Amino acid sequence: MTHTTTPTTGTATETGTSSTPHPDSSDFRTSEGLRALLEQLAEHGWRNNSQARELLEFAAERFAPLARKHGLDVWEAASAAFDVMRTPAARKAADPWAVVTHAVRITCIYEERAQGLLCSVHQARRAHISAHHDPERFSDRETPLYEYHPAFQLTDPHHHDQQGDVDVGSSVQAAVADATGLFVLLGWP
Repeated sequence: MTHTTTPTTGTATETGTSSTPHPDSSDFRTSEGLRALLEQLAEHGWRNNSQARELLEFAAERFAPLARKHGLDVWEAASAAFDVMRTPAARKAADPWAVVTHAVRITCIYEERAQGLLCSVHQARRAHISAHHDPERFSDRETPLYEYHPAFQLTDPHHHDQQGDVDVGSSVQAAVADATGLFVLLGWP
C-alpha cells in the first residue's frame, strides 16, 4: 500500500482513495459526529430532540450484545451510555465512542456483579464488597450444606452413648434448641 501526499490538502491518502480532511460531523456514528452532537445536546438539552432519540436507539442497538453477554436488558446498557454521554469527559475525549463503550462495558460488569451479590451497583463497585462470593441457597447444591461444611459439624463432648461414642443426634437437637431459644429471646417471629 503506497501513500501519497496531495498537494492541495496536504493529507496522506491511500492510492486510489480520496481523503476527507474532516469526517461528516452530522453523522453521530463517527467520533467527530458524536462529539458535535454531544456539544449541541449539552448546549440545547436532550428533550424533544430527534437526533438524541436516534442516538439512544443507535446506542441500544450498538450495546445490545454487551448487555446480553452480562444478562442485562438492552436498555440498561443504553441508559449507561446516556449517563456517560452527558459528561464533559465524553465530549472532550479524543474518541468519544471509545469512552462511551468503555464506560458501558464497566457498568455492565458491575451491574451483573451487583445482581449476583444482591446489592446495589454502587456497592458492587467497591473492592471490599465485590470480593465476596455470590450468595447460595441451601437448595442449590445436591448435597446439603450441613452434611459437609465444618461450621455445621457439632460435637458435644459431654454426651456419650453406651459404647462411649459421641451421640451426634442429641448434640444437634441441643444446638437447635439453643438456637431457637436465642431467636425467641431476640424477639424473632
